[in-house]
Amino acid sequence: MTLLHAVVRYNPPLHILDTMILAHVDALEGQDCLGRTPLHVACGSGAEAQLIKSLVKAFPGACDIQDEDGRLPLHLACDTDCVLFEGDQTPRAPPPIDVVKVLLSGSMQSVLVEDEDEMNPIEYAIVSDLNIKIVKLLQKASMTLRRREAKTNKAAPKTTTKDDKPIAALPRSVLGYC
Repeated sequence: MTLLHAVVRYNPPLHILDTMILAHVDALEGQDCLGRTPLHVACGSGAEAQLIKSLVKAFPGACDIQDEDGRLPLHLACDTDCVLFEGDQTPRAPPPIDVVKVLLSGSMQSVLVEDEDEMNPIEYAIVSDLNIKIVKLLQKASMTLRRREAKTNKAAPKTTTKDDKPIAALPRSVLGYC
């Protein structure tokens, strides 16, 4: 764990965060023993939107780093029941919608990622009973990505099956011929 990890846990004033980032920009990429970046810690600790925005702006790549449990910062922001540090039972308020928007701006793809429990950020938002506007924002991001994926898949004709076998190699009965 870096000093930046420890500081963002307590939602510091932005001028302190900015000074730390300027002094040690490489700390943004640092991971603790569980693979969490400072952005993970800030999101899981309920940091303010401006602090999250500063971290994302300084290192947007952190939005795509999965921790040991397969969680991204967006998972942690949407899971109000997550406990990052042993013995920390401080109740956490739901994230403001601005936090979710900032994290999606860093990586919209993160909305689709499932953790080791096979849960994505949308599911955590629902289980955590987050504001319906946040759930709808996550769903909209998911649908946008799925539409893009569908357009890409339509553009390229399918030439193989799920098993990567050429379609022409399938028996006629499977292709619908008698």
